[in-house]
Amino acid sequence: MEYQDYYQILGVKRDASEQEIKKSYRRLARKYHPDVSKEPAAEERFKNISMAYEVLGNPEKRRAYDQLGAHAPGQDFRPPPDWEQRYGTAGDFSEMNFSDLFEQILGGMNTSRARSSRDSGRAGFQRTAAPSLSAETHISLEEAFSGTERMVDLDGQRLRIRIPKGCQDGQKLRVPVRARKGWARLGGGGDLQITIRIDPHPLYQFVGDRLEMEIILTPPEAVLGTEIEIQTLHGRVRLKAPAGTDSGKVLRLDHKGMPHPGVGFGDLYVRIRIISPRDMSDRERQLYRELLEIQNRNPAKR
Repeated sequence: MEYQDYYQILGVKRDASEQEIKKSYRRLARKYHPDVSKEPAAEERFKNISMAYEVLGNPEKRRAYDQLGAHAPGQDFRPPPDWEQRYGTAGDFSEMNFSDLFEQILGGMNTSRARSSRDSGRAGFQRTAAPSLSAETHISLEEAFSGTERMVDLDGQRLRIRIPKGCQDGQKLRVPVRARKGWARLGGGGDLQITIRIDPHPLYQFVGDRLEMEIILTPPEAVLGTEIEIQTLHGRVRLKAPAGTDSGKVLRLDHKGMPHPGVGFGDLYVRIRIISPRDMSDRERQLYRELLEIQNRNPAKR
């Protein structure tokens, strides 16, 4: 199989911090997200970026990946002989691609952690000191917005868990299962506790029920004001940036955020970032020079 360098895919060094990895992922995922990107092969790039972050963004999975050593991207690669026993991987490695290999490894590393929303949707479980069982499952922000379901495997018994819309990151759901056959055998005397983890999103940041995003304006758009179309979880909407908008200004879109646990929706907060143009024509540069001359002659108006 061909080796994939997840550090190179995310554009970070092998000793990068968790914060650096997360920051790079968000930047690249925003650039190549299929909903907004016009880059060629954006969807494939986005899948590779997501897989790289799923591995490097988790300390335990990152350690397993680092044990493979550093190799050139595309180099013919075979995992160490003991990996089949350590991670439950099996099959003809020569017929398997690198992502498939790591999907198997991630599935066998820790059954107490749920597979991500890109996987089968099952959640594993673990026994705790208390007379109950607990599990952790990962969902996407879109799934948190609309609600979703997961399958929990209780030692061979499958249980469907409904995750309500508006669920927050870190929220714990209790599922009554004390009456299910085999529950006592597993050590469960009460409810099953599911901890919800929402994966980072390339377009939105969220803290509790507060949903934020960032948009970029050019200097002329900020000075003169503009109206642009942006993507929200509710669909595409028009946003008006008033004339004289400063970088860092936050605009609010009422009821375009995450659903409240009861009824209705929160707001979406849009932060403005102004960037200077890089590739300008001669005419554009000349206009900026003329503007600078005008401002230098009238410093009070700057």
